[in-house]
Amino acid sequence: MKKATEFKPFLFAITILHSLLFFAGAVYAQETLRIGYWNIPPHATEAVDKQPKGAAIGYFDKYIAPQLGMTIAWDENVTPPTRLMKQLREGQKDAMIFLGYTKDRTEYLRYPDPYLDIPQTFAFARSHPINRITNVSDLHGLRVGFLVGGRLPEELSDDKVQYDLIAGERLFQRNVEKLLAGRIDAIYVPLTIA
Repeated sequence: MKKATEFKPFLFAITILHSLLFFAGAVYAQETLRIGYWNIPPHATEAVDKQPKGAAIGYFDKYIAPQLGMTIAWDENVTPPTRLMKQLREGQKDAMIFLGYTKDRTEYLRYPDPYLDIPQTFAFARSHPINRITNVSDLHGLRVGFLVGGRLPEELSDDKVQYDLIAGERLFQRNVEKLLAGRIDAIYVPLTIA
């Protein structure tokens, strides 16, 4: 194994299920991996007895952590994704789960090939007249719920689509509540990772 001094400071990403885990270059020289997470049920949820829960957390702990040969220090609380990204860039965190690929992020993250690719999704109320999207123009005039700091593919960047951005806790649940209340027309869920 190379010594830490042989690695340039960079962030390294590995995939877990359809999420990403990012490592800082300095991790190679330390004994403990500091991992942050955000509330995205059922994949990652608030810690119980100082241990986060969820499918992605369980997968990481069972299959990936033993391969690393390091102590894993999960955050005791969920942190909004935009704050986690800032903590990664500033070296306050070594890793984070659920951060999709964007060209901008490749300036400070390196992405491997994904284990699994889940297609991006739009959710509409059952009563909505749209049942198929073939072009971004199908979304013109709609208010679409999305996440502050989330990755929006270039083909969906269009001034005629109004993205209603939210941050904080319970992001997906809050967007579903807004959809059911008629405050937005659709929800964009960018689960694809490549």
